[in-house]
Amino acid sequence: MYLNQFDFLYNAVGIENAAKVYFNKRPDELTKSEAACLVGMVKNPSLYNPRSYQVKDYRGRIAAKKEIDRDKVSEQEVREAREKDSLLIHQRRNQVLMQWLKNSEKENGALTEKITREEYDQLKNEPIIVDYQVVDHKEGIAPYYRESLRKELTALFQSKDEKGEYIYKKKDGTPYDLYQDGLRIYTTINVELQQYAEEAVAHHLKEGLQPEFDKNNKRRKRFPFAENYNGIAISDEQVESIMNRARKGSERYTRMKDEGLSEKEIMASFNIKVPMTVFSWNGMTDTIMTPNDSIRYYKGFLRAGLISIEPQSGFIKAWVGGADISSFTYDH
Repeated sequence: MYLNQFDFLYNAVGIENAAKVYFNKRPDELTKSEAACLVGMVKNPSLYNPRSYQVKDYRGRIAAKKEIDRDKVSEQEVREAREKDSLLIHQRRNQVLMQWLKNSEKENGALTEKITREEYDQLKNEPIIVDYQVVDHKEGIAPYYRESLRKELTALFQSKDEKGEYIYKKKDGTPYDLYQDGLRIYTTINVELQQYAEEAVAHHLKEGLQPEFDKNNKRRKRFPFAENYNGIAISDEQVESIMNRARKGSERYTRMKDEGLSEKEIMASFNIKVPMTVFSWNGMTDTIMTPNDSIRYYKGFLRAGLISIEPQSGFIKAWVGGADISSFTYDH
């Protein structure tokens, strides 16, 4: 059950999604090496991730750690850092294989499949070949509503009665799994109204409010921050406090913290320019900027939400939490 709930990163929650995301297979199609790799990730899915070391920005991380410009980091340094992480992943997989072998030799009855010493010697030298597949719940209609529904149902299925038993459970007493149990979930969302609502919010912001907002803010020295609040000037300390909350709430900060970087190293990385893709009303745009600049950039966008409720029944017919859930995750 634990593996069915574990977050393997890259939107891969549960072993079935992990098998699909990393190897483009069903769990029963995984090789022994691939299965051991996924089991090894449970200890630390960021450190022992078979994909992240292939796409990680080592140049930026090394530059942040040394407090130097990106272009001063050599290809040799990048290659050595990548190889070090690759070795970690293979070592972790081999540790799992060794435990598998030991339990096989002990005739552990819990094993449904065993491995021999010959298999272990062969498997430990196999490369880990990832066939990465994107699984993104942010695509499609009503993404904010679906995310809200996911959280509500996940909490519902974990609720227990006064005896400590799951309220919503299967015949074996275990709770329903949102991803694994083939549940059919019916909602009151009207697809046509939802599409109109999403288009209306985007049009209202893009064509109406945002241009006027940008025009007005050209004269502001502190943009995207207000000059004052209730007639009182905002201090540099208040601006820095706002920025710091945004940094610590970012995926970048969490990821680097999990990887063991110090606070100083993480904060230094926010001042180093890196390639990134940012939201614009004309589509996603590739650019180069510092993470600090990207925080200021996103704070310059107006946000909005819309909900449509049928008065006779109280049914929710349309739910728009924002303009783009990939860029603005907060549900208004």
